[in-house]
Amino acid sequence: MGSREHLFPATSVGRSQGSVLQRVGSNDSMAAHPLLSSNHSFSPTNDRSSPTTSNTRYVPYTPRQRVNPTAATTGTTVHPSSPQHQQGDATSKLQLVNLKAAAQNIGLDAGSIGWAILEKLVHVSDHHDAEWTEIWTAVTSGKSTLLLPREHSNQDKPTPEFVKDHIILSDELSRKDAPIVTLSGLRGTLTNNTLTFRSTIHPSSKIFQDLLVPSSRSLALAILPDLPVTPSSSSSSISYPTFSIHSHSPALPLPPRIPSSLPNKPPLPPRPGNRVISTSSAASSTSRIANPFASLFGSGSSPKPPTAVPSSPTASLLSLDSANAQPEPVLDVSAFTIERKIVRKDIAKEMNKTLRREVKEALGEAGLPGWAVDRVHEFTAEWYPFVKEKGVSSSVLGLREKAAKESGAGTYVVTWAEEAPDSAAARVQDFYLALEQDLRVSEGSFLGRLRKDHENEEGSRNGVDDDRRVREKVDSETKIKEAMDVVERGICSLFYDRLYMQPTSDDSSHDEALSSRVAALNMLDLGLEHLDIHADQAGPELDAVVKACGDILSQLQVCRSPGDKAAVLVAAHKIVVDGLSRLPPIRLMSEEESKAQKAKGSAIARAKAEAPPRESRKQLPFLVMCYFRWSSLP
Repeated sequence: MGSREHLFPATSVGRSQGSVLQRVGSNDSMAAHPLLSSNHSFSPTNDRSSPTTSNTRYVPYTPRQRVNPTAATTGTTVHPSSPQHQQGDATSKLQLVNLKAAAQNIGLDAGSIGWAILEKLVHVSDHHDAEWTEIWTAVTSGKSTLLLPREHSNQDKPTPEFVKDHIILSDELSRKDAPIVTLSGLRGTLTNNTLTFRSTIHPSSKIFQDLLVPSSRSLALAILPDLPVTPSSSSSSISYPTFSIHSHSPALPLPPRIPSSLPNKPPLPPRPGNRVISTSSAASSTSRIANPFASLFGSGSSPKPPTAVPSSPTASLLSLDSANAQPEPVLDVSAFTIERKIVRKDIAKEMNKTLRREVKEALGEAGLPGWAVDRVHEFTAEWYPFVKEKGVSSSVLGLREKAAKESGAGTYVVTWAEEAPDSAAARVQDFYLALEQDLRVSEGSFLGRLRKDHENEEGSRNGVDDDRRVREKVDSETKIKEAMDVVERGICSLFYDRLYMQPTSDDSSHDEALSSRVAALNMLDLGLEHLDIHADQAGPELDAVVKACGDILSQLQVCRSPGDKAAVLVAAHKIVVDGLSRLPPIRLMSEEESKAQKAKGSAIARAKAEAPPRESRKQLPFLVMCYFRWSSLP
């Protein structure tokens, strides 16, 4: 058995468990170590026996040679930054410096809110956010305009909602009562250097989506319902939120944002747990047990090195793509500078409060009782520009939250004001009918008390009392009619854009078709002879009547209530009737004369008519002519 010991390695199971190595000058035993010299034979000894002297020595340790990096190390190789990447960083910094210089030219400094908005727009870390992507698309591709406040920043980062309040969609070609809509839904007008917010449009509505597209923006702005007429008197207490514009830049150089998919930093080194050493050490420890058994039956084959897997070239390919990619050009964006920032909560409070005051003043002219004014406020509450968002019930709120809710605190959101035309008309008519009945009951009770007092004083004069009752009833009906006219005028005038913001209306297509036909007729130089009217020598006088009628019809643009529009049409018709009555008799052409004129295409045949002039037939052609002349005015 002793002669065959050299066939077993020192690390075999039998020898590692049974053999003990004696050190020189020490009584401690030690297991055989692979670094010991292999030409000395060791005999197992017992701890109780006397120690034997041995010349055992250690073999000098030779460091292990490292192999070439394999699959695990290839993927973690750090690539040096390319010169193109460094050049891109320098270009971005230079573009940012140019933007800062352009911002300073329009009055923005580094500590202003406007500069904070610009920095946030070109920030890289928010590219993945959907709201910031929508804002960036609206600014760069949507041809919108920035509102940059000159007010100093309070170190708060701009939020998407805040930035949307400072981006407007408008027609830059006009600044005379030009309609504007912010990306958050605020609606107003731009007059010279004054920006006034008057109403809102819900961002989810169809017309707002049309405003986001540059190709359909002009048409969408044109078909928007007119805003209520703002009082122009300086002494009036009605004042909507206004902002003064200090300067304008038609081409503010906005640097392009760096795509977030490109690596901006070198890859991190591999973690200790993922290194290839752990795999090789595990394999070597396994071979230490397997190889001794294999040596019993012959020499085992040496383990094959692990197959090298090609590393992922993501970083290198991306760096090559970024190096070969052409730099994006600088984007020119239109921008206005304003004196202060737009705060949504303050704007909502001011707009609702001003509109409520305006409704109260409009109804106060008719001397309506207080309960009638409150009824109108309740009915029109859902048409206000902003409404408070409904939160959780008060039963689940704490004391502080409940107190804040009761004190009027809450989030203001844009009102959804689109309603079907039939539904809106029926609801408004029902409100008018109910309010009129309540006014009759209130007025009747007042007249009943008044009549009873008169009966006690003058009970003997029955005839006089009957006449007084009739007059009082007539006066009561007149007062109720005037009160209802004031209510109708106030609702239709102050909520005009809400009532006529219909999602299913096709008025715009009809208006466009009629406008094109009027323009075509005006190009043909339409005259009275084309309307079968013999003007004879009264041509200049007829033109004066047409001009006066056109001036009256032009007032339809500023009228908001149905009663006022009907009054304008009646006045225009009266001008035509009175004007024709002061002129010499005008004869209409007969059917034969009209056919002859169309067939020959020559001068009008001047035949005498036996029948007298028909005034009712002459008025309609004049009204048509007045409309054509008025519609052709700029």
